[in-house]
Amino acid sequence: MPFMRHLLCAAVLAGVGLACAVDRTGLSAAEPAAAGGLTAGGGPAGGAQAAGGGQAGSPASPLGDGDAGSEEVAAGGTATDAAGGGDGGSMGADGASIDSAGGGNRAAIADGASSDGMGGKSDTSVGADATSIDSASGGDAYAGADGSGGADGASIGDMGDAVGICDGASSLDGGDDDASEPTDAQRCAQKGGSYVDGTCVFDCSAAGGCASIVACPSAMPCRVDCGPNGCAGGVDCRRATACDITCGKAGSCGGAIECAGSRCTVTCGGSNACGGAVESNATTNQITCGGDGACAQGLTCSGDSCELACGGNGSCASAVKVGGGTGSGKVDCDGPNSCGRGVETNAKTNQITCAGGGACTTGLFCSGDSCDLACTGSASCAGAVQVYAGMGEVSCTGSKSCQNAVTCAATSCQLTCTGPQTCPGQVCCHSATCTLSPATLACSH
Repeated sequence: MPFMRHLLCAAVLAGVGLACAVDRTGLSAAEPAAAGGLTAGGGPAGGAQAAGGGQAGSPASPLGDGDAGSEEVAAGGTATDAAGGGDGGSMGADGASIDSAGGGNRAAIADGASSDGMGGKSDTSVGADATSIDSASGGDAYAGADGSGGADGASIGDMGDAVGICDGASSLDGGDDDASEPTDAQRCAQKGGSYVDGTCVFDCSAAGGCASIVACPSAMPCRVDCGPNGCAGGVDCRRATACDITCGKAGSCGGAIECAGSRCTVTCGGSNACGGAVESNATTNQITCGGDGACAQGLTCSGDSCELACGGNGSCASAVKVGGGTGSGKVDCDGPNSCGRGVETNAKTNQITCAGGGACTTGLFCSGDSCDLACTGSASCAGAVQVYAGMGEVSCTGSKSCQNAVTCAATSCQLTCTGPQTCPGQVCCHSATCTLSPATLACSH
């Protein structure tokens, strides 16, 4: 009986060229397919196919390790089922077919499985590790590379057309999975600040506020306002584009302060403010230690411009250093007993003023293209004064100033000791041009 059914199918196909679906329940793995089967692309015939203009071929063979009765089409072939049709379409070796629910076209895809549309039977071949998804509304399915579906691919039906994808890629549009970068306001908030007019602001004005270190976010200006004993952990502003740090109350900014960027302004106005070391490496730097005992652990500055002012009584008690060899350095030790451990500047142009009584007691050292040192305060510059520059000028005009040796080794030196009881020690000029006042200064040659 099954044999007669196959002959009838073949006769119908030969006479009218219409598709005939094979009922495989009556065909065992050992039975060959009817000789009338046609392939869509002219390759060896599998089971009964929709008429595609090919030639009658040999009996169907299983796909890979698939079940008997699977149909096969020559590489690159395409099978078309009518709406609500029969078995799954023809596949190339390890292939897959995609049926449209409404009778559209489908394409073979290598290494996959086939799934028929609505109303048809399902036929699955044992291809490796790829899956096809049927179109829901009967559009066209397009093959991948080489006309027979791309290698190792999968096709996705999207309410109509199904598209073959090469190398396992999926055509599902999941959107951009990358998380968007946080805004400046968000990054500022993450650090504990408030974003105001493009600046990250840390309000630590309450007594003891911001006990831990204040870390300014990168790539934006930063402003920090520290109250009494506030910012005890210090301020790290090295990554900001500009820094404005105010330590205006007693004991504020007990920890170290570090800043960089295009501009750094640090104001230590409270008594004993800025108790830790202050280091500024911005392009333009301005550090003011106006409170009594402020900036006790020393100042270090480098950049195109450094302006340091130690106006409080006993301020800048540790060493004050300006380095870099470029730009300008200006240090004013105007407070009484300020800059007690001395001042060292190594910028291109340097200016040091010790105007406070007893200021700069340990000594001064200056090198660069030019050095201008003025010891105008009473008993100022008690330690050694040394200048090694292209042009050097030392002026000791304060009463009892420059009590130790004064040495200038430069292309040109001008030494002045006109204050009461000034320059009792050696005054030595080691340069081609020495200008001394008074002219009786010893050790000049």
